[in-house]
Amino acid sequence: MSDSRMARALALLICFLLIPSAAFAGAVSPHMPGEVIEPAYKVLPQGLTTDVPLGLPESERVDYSYFDDALFVGDSVSEKLRTYVVTQRRSDPGFMGSAQFFTGVSFGSRTAVRAVTQNSRFPEYNGKKMSIQDAVAASGCKKVFIMLGMNDAAFGIDKAVENMVTVIGSILEKNPDVTIFIESATPRVSGSHPTVKELFQYDLLLYETVKAMNHVYFIDVAYPMRDEKGNLYEKYCADSGSMAIHLNNNGCRVWIDWLLSHALTED
Repeated sequence: MSDSRMARALALLICFLLIPSAAFAGAVSPHMPGEVIEPAYKVLPQGLTTDVPLGLPESERVDYSYFDDALFVGDSVSEKLRTYVVTQRRSDPGFMGSAQFFTGVSFGSRTAVRAVTQNSRFPEYNGKKMSIQDAVAASGCKKVFIMLGMNDAAFGIDKAVENMVTVIGSILEKNPDVTIFIESATPRVSGSHPTVKELFQYDLLLYETVKAMNHVYFIDVAYPMRDEKGNLYEKYCADSGSMAIHLNNNGCRVWIDWLLSHALTED
């Protein structure tokens, strides 16, 4: 990460900490020393990947019950994960435990910070459009896995991260007992709006911004999906000849395996 972008990340976090709003009360504070040891990283020479994954380190592999109290929030990339899980549950009802999903095509943090309207792109929960914080409350979950950014990064990385900070604050205001896992936005094979570079820079800034937040952890699910140039491996892409964004079943399996082996567990 460049010095200037690192400075903006720190400035964004400082501004967030100084906001005197009840919406953020208790939402952000440093993790206790030693709570989670995250490895130091370096951006590799081409500038589109890191030498180690960001965020939560590798853990002992957990079983699907880890997701019994989980809600997955995201756009069409996460919608594919939802459909994959639904399909797997036809033959294995316990697949991914009792994980629930709040996902929608073209959903993003730009939408999530606005009011819910009939024509907005908010997903539905139990047949009703609602905000993320309301969906978390309605689901009764204790873990929230969020992947947003594919529909935001091209409109300004700094603003996209700022919107994510607002989303996190809104969730924790209404649901103070949940733990939030911010997943890195997955890369793409090729294309623009956003570019591979924009997605990677978004992930870096998002990580640097949220890593000091209490109740919030970063999981670099994109790391095992990137090739040495930072692109999504074509073997994990369902539409490499067109949008070059969405995952196939193989990509979903890599995603789930990463979550199972980078879990937040008690010592």
